[in-house]
Amino acid sequence: SWVVAKSISEPIRTLRRGTEIIGGGNLDYKIEINSRDEIGLLSNAFVKMTQNLKKITASREELNREIIERKKAEERLKLEKEFSENIINTMHDALVIVDEDCNILFANKTFNKIFADDVISKKCFEVFNKEELGIGQTKTFEASGINGDKVFLISRTRIRNPDGTLANLEIFRDISEEKKAEKEQSFKLKILEVFQSGRDLKETCSSVISLIKEYLGLEAVALRLKEGE
Repeated sequence: SWVVAKSISEPIRTLRRGTEIIGGGNLDYKIEINSRDEIGLLSNAFVKMTQNLKKITASREELNREIIERKKAEERLKLEKEFSENIINTMHDALVIVDEDCNILFANKTFNKIFADDVISKKCFEVFNKEELGIGQTKTFEASGINGDKVFLISRTRIRNPDGTLANLEIFRDISEEKKAEKEQSFKLKILEVFQSGRDLKETCSSVISLIKEYLGLEAVALRLKEGE
């Protein structure tokens, strides 16, 4: 009877000790009971349950790692986006993106400062004053009359939007002061050329007056007034 009692109590103690160890978090602990009775069946069932729990725990840990990595990736993308936007919005040049239907998709702060706020979804020719500036192939060109008397050097590049559609990325560089300096330099050189030409006084004065009118745009104004009459 003592042998029978021991053969029953010992596996129970082994099973109990194993459940305590596993319950403490050690899922790698293996309960070894080789009997084929109910205690052995219970032990085998508990081992299988422990193995399944280990798989579930591993899967959960893997899922948590994926969630953490995804959050890190999202945070990196957010920081990169903010960094890119800061660069674009601190550019000295105006930048705008226009789709093929002439709708403004994006504009940086410099563009808003030069032209207008709240330009998103507006037609570019409503803002630029010239429809042809909002469409076309990649090129660089000068344009005037699109914002008062300012002169811009516009660099246009064809890009593809995330949705696969084509658009124009246009950078406006205000070269008004440069053009003004070029005009002044050209005017001075022409005046100097007149005085060095050896013409008589009357012809020299007439040429100088004509150059001044041309420089100030008076002839163009007079012509427009005459056409208006």
